[in-house]
Amino acid sequence: MRAALDWVIANLNGITDVDKGGFKLSLDKKKNPCFPVRPIVYGGDDITLVCDARFALDLAAELLRAWHHHTGDLLGEPAHACAGIALVRVHYPFYRAYQLAEDLCKKTKQYLRDRQKKYGESADISALDWEFIAGAGLAMHDQRRKDDLYRAASDKQEQLHARPYYVIGNLPATRSYQDWNWFRNTLVHALQQQEETHTRFKELADVLHQGASVTKIHLDRWRDRFGLSRAEERGSKMDGLWLPEPKHLPMSDGFPNNETPYLDAIELMDRILPLRCYAINGKEEPAAG
Repeated sequence: MRAALDWVIANLNGITDVDKGGFKLSLDKKKNPCFPVRPIVYGGDDITLVCDARFALDLAAELLRAWHHHTGDLLGEPAHACAGIALVRVHYPFYRAYQLAEDLCKKTKQYLRDRQKKYGESADISALDWEFIAGAGLAMHDQRRKDDLYRAASDKQEQLHARPYYVIGNLPATRSYQDWNWFRNTLVHALQQQEETHTRFKELADVLHQGASVTKIHLDRWRDRFGLSRAEERGSKMDGLWLPEPKHLPMSDGFPNNETPYLDAIELMDRILPLRCYAINGKEEPAAG
């Protein structure tokens, strides 16, 4: 927890720099700026905190990395953890948000156990999952993920998300889109950098809801019209239209393994701080990898 809060302090100037895409801190009754994190539970192997949603995922990833590092010092070998993040309105009932975050964390652990048992994946993995709740919904995690809201209209087997994402641990090349570092620092970053094309990405979100076959037609048209470039070919210049794909994993229809990271990224691009807000000692560093 101390390491994670130190990370917030080190990045606070960028987080609160509106010109970089950050936000002004709220003021208390005495007009003093409020620190944007409130630890609630920090004992044993459970940590719960409340923070501004705009850097909640980056902070959760930093917590997982800090846990991995510091437990290695304590135990003689690194331990792993999972994080569930409930992104809710300010006046949303706290106990419901807590229940959602806890549920997401448990399901992420179970997801990793299932993959380890079924596919022999390593147990040395830390991952995170999140959900947005706009209203006062009461449905539990299982029910929401079974709901049509999370399935493409054309094929109920196609998931409209690729969560959870792996913060620590190696992924097979066929699922490299679930790597948090690539997802956060390449995919989400690329969408945020292309501010003039946000409308097109919102349009893509509607297309993704119609499934892989419709999405492929749409992306093929984009390739013909805009010459979509792969991440490793584009470099730092962001002219034209850029929709990254993981290295060595073409995603022509946007749905590798019947799931898509693109909708996750589109939903986050206006809700998460740009990487330029995270600058330490004057040098920009990715907040999540």
